[in-house]
Amino acid sequence: MSLLVIAELTGKEHSNVVVDINKLLKAVRLEAPEFSRLFKMPSGQTANVYYLDKELTITLISGYRWQELEAANQKPALPDFSDPIAMAELYITNEKDSLRLEVQQQVHEKGCGLITLEITV
Repeated sequence: MSLLVIAELTGKEHSNVVVDINKLLKAVRLEAPEFSRLFKMPSGQTANVYYLDKELTITLISGYRWQELEAANQKPALPDFSDPIAMAELYITNEKDSLRLEVQQQVHEKGCGLITLEITV
C-alpha cells in the first residue's frame, strides 16, 4: 500500500507518515530505498513515495490504532456475563456475522451475482 493511501485512510499528514515509515523500517532493520518508488505528481514533478507490503502496512496502521486507544484511554468493554439477555444478544450477533461471512464466501467462490442477506431473529 502506498504512503499516499495510508495517509488518506488514517487521516495523517503525508510528512508524518513518512517519518513513521522510516522509524518502522529502521526498527525492523529494513532499508527505506527498497520500499520507495518515483511517483509522477499531477503537477509534473516527481517524488519518492513509499510502498509497503501487507505485513508492514498492517504493522503501521495497527500502531496508529494502538496510539488512538491509548490516547483515548479506552479499554474494550467486556459483556456482562451475568446478564442472560446481554449474552443472548451477543450470541445472536456473532451467529449473524458468522452466517453473513459464510454466505459471502459462498457467493464469492461460486461467482454468483449480488445477494442481499437479511437475517431476522
